[in-house]
Amino acid sequence: MKEKVSVVITSYNSDKFIERSLNSVLNQTFKCYELIIVDDCSIDSTVLIIKKYQKKYSNIRLFINKVNKGGPAHGRNVGIKKSAGNYIAFLDADDFWYPKKIEKQILILKNKNYSICGCRPINKNLKFKKGTITLNNLIIRNRLYLSSTFYDLDEIKKNKLTFNESNSYHGVEDYDFIIRCSLLDMKIYNLDDKLISYSENEYSLSHIDYNLNER
Repeated sequence: MKEKVSVVITSYNSDKFIERSLNSVLNQTFKCYELIIVDDCSIDSTVLIIKKYQKKYSNIRLFINKVNKGGPAHGRNVGIKKSAGNYIAFLDADDFWYPKKIEKQILILKNKNYSICGCRPINKNLKFKKGTITLNNLIIRNRLYLSSTFYDLDEIKKNKLTFNESNSYHGVEDYDFIIRCSLLDMKIYNLDDKLISYSENEYSLSHIDYNLNER
């Protein structure tokens, strides 16, 4: 049976970045089964751009929140619920992947008995640890960045894992999610390949580095 990969992009006023992000998914060497975009009530041309892509690509699904949720957690949970694949990857609308990301990460999950695979970011200022990532590694410092991660969706759904949508978790919902995955003994591997580039504009949360020793 061929593996089905669902990709979830959350967007909000992302018209400067969304095409680059969409193209980076659509140009993967391993083609995704579906590309789900959850928009948080953008007031720029983000939705118009996405709808233009929908006319060309039948596997793009767009969901628009009824009200602005003020962060990506709700959109990611919608993506988990709507996904029909057996693997899932998340991508922030202002980040982008390199072409072999899915191809390389799915091999780790298939052949090495891991449930989650991250990869090295291009950005030099982001901390990185290659190989197996333990709960102790994560407690000291977040070793994975959401747009780099690739998950066994069956494991996520079996364990009923979702992102915490509480305002008190805004900006750390990714870290909380990966910690809870690790607590459930989901094995994590960081691939030492540069397969993702993060936007570090002033509105982006994806470049935040959580180091508990510095809090």
